[in-house]
Amino acid sequence: MQRQLPRPLGEVWPSVSAPLRPGPSDLGFFQQTLADWQGEHPNAPAPRALILGATAELWSLPWPDPSQVTVFEPDSETAEQLWPGPRDQVQQRSWLTLGPADGPFDLVLCDAGLHTLGYPQAQSELVRRLFEVMPNGGLAAFRLLSPPTQHESTVRVVSELWAGRITDISQLLLRLSLSMQRSAATGVRMSAVWLKLRSLSKDLPTLAERLGWPLSHLQAADIYRFSPAHHHFVTLVETLQVFAQGDRKLFDMVRMNTGDSPMAAQCPTIVFRRN
Repeated sequence: MQRQLPRPLGEVWPSVSAPLRPGPSDLGFFQQTLADWQGEHPNAPAPRALILGATAELWSLPWPDPSQVTVFEPDSETAEQLWPGPRDQVQQRSWLTLGPADGPFDLVLCDAGLHTLGYPQAQSELVRRLFEVMPNGGLAAFRLLSPPTQHESTVRVVSELWAGRITDISQLLLRLSLSMQRSAATGVRMSAVWLKLRSLSKDLPTLAERLGWPLSHLQAADIYRFSPAHHHFVTLVETLQVFAQGDRKLFDMVRMNTGDSPMAAQCPTIVFRRN
């Protein structure tokens, strides 16, 4: 049997929404971080910014001219199909290759990306590298995808789906992923999340009809079909520990914002200041 390839990311991505993508209030928090830095440096040139992940919505922020925006995106398909800005802004590189020669960066922005790194080693390594490339007082804003305080079982997620209390594929994928993770250290294999989704019905058209969803929305899950990725969703406490690095206190939390997007409680934006 011929192996069926997943649909191109550029075709699937329009069906993905909050919480897997930033909503208007989330973008407002990122914009506020940019404004905070400008307010603290009224006589400085435009900020030098690093975006971790080719998040198209972050390119649309009101960057002052002539801001220097650099994007680190490890995945070539994401960089080529989703980034709307100048292609020369994007470097196809692992975030963990970041070094002093790349900086300095006054601002670092990352939307729903920290969990794509292993916990705690890789996430801690990223923080150490950010500390090396940011000046004192630099700001880093991260929107998280975090587990709920009380773990939700996969059985409950499916029950909520059949009851009509999960309204789109983005909410479903995140809730399934969080329910299937046993710990941040072990994470969850995203192809296993796709298999769990496909187990809910004999085929996607039947599932779409039962849920009353467009088939194209369910097909957005195909981005995980053959994915080798493990995601490691961390709690707020775990995130603060990663950024503080114990007694070293590399970064302090400035504020935490929760927007009005679906599952907002699991998707806070945290702003850190480099010590």
